[in-house]
Amino acid sequence: MTVRVALRPAAIGLLAALLVAGCGAAPSAPPSPGPAESPTVGPSAPAVDAPTAQLTAEPTAERTAEPAPIPIGAELVAHPIPGHTAYVIEHTAPISANALLYLTPGGVPILADTPWTPAATAALLDWVDARYGRPPALATISHFHLDAAGGIAALQARGVPVVASTHTARLIAERAPAMQRSLADDHGAAFTGWTVPNPDRTFDPATGHRETIDGVEIHVIHPAPAHAPDNVATWIPHAGLLFGGCLVKGGDTLGYLGDADLDRYPAAVAALQALAPTTVVPGHGRRVDAELLAHTANLLAAHAAASPTSPDAPRTDAPPPTR
Repeated sequence: MTVRVALRPAAIGLLAALLVAGCGAAPSAPPSPGPAESPTVGPSAPAVDAPTAQLTAEPTAERTAEPAPIPIGAELVAHPIPGHTAYVIEHTAPISANALLYLTPGGVPILADTPWTPAATAALLDWVDARYGRPPALATISHFHLDAAGGIAALQARGVPVVASTHTARLIAERAPAMQRSLADDHGAAFTGWTVPNPDRTFDPATGHRETIDGVEIHVIHPAPAHAPDNVATWIPHAGLLFGGCLVKGGDTLGYLGDADLDRYPAAVAALQALAPTTVVPGHGRRVDAELLAHTANLLAAHAAASPTSPDAPRTDAPPPTR
């Protein structure tokens, strides 16, 4: 049976100061065994529509039980992805964001992106170790925003190899401190007392990165500047599984556009569509189906049609604060 995600809109207010640190999300909510609030919009939007997501099956003659979310501590939820040995790892605070945990056929964990903070990432690693008896063999970082890279220090402390592009490494060094200060101003201690180090290994975004783990090829692809200038996607051909990060939209808006390249964004989406993934995981939101790439392309087309002479308007965000 084909599994899709159905979404219901709900009005949400977001803090503008979060704009420089994340990619578009909903306010945090405590994890529970039921559906979680799903992010879809830029953290700088004063008031936007974001969906409440719930994994549901398409209407058919038969229905099967949906896998239950697994709470991990106070702020993380592991959402099993139907049809895969994989989870969407949702960090519900300060605003909801996704990472991907994939298990090879031999049970080797692979992580794409981190939770917001080293503490939350350490909690995830504790859970992975308790459940699978080892840390991830690899972690890929989709881009420099802290909802993708904030937990790098915890990965390195556990010996998890961290791979990112040279462009991401440069932007982390240049901009992570200001993003962290902005979050600390509004969320306090969780965003103080740590830094975002550079990844262990870097690659030229023009060539991408490939390696084989437990017989499974992992491809890290920079399709083009889109949500951010450095955004990459993690592609697992063996599983037909693509982690698009914040380049791929799981909700009804393009979210935060402060670092976006709207001229080249459509080409980035088209390059990922050419991979023909069967499951696509966005950086925010609980929708996990192949149509997310077409959905993102449609959002871009609608945005361009509404603003043919000004790619930055109408927007759901505001210019980032100066730090």
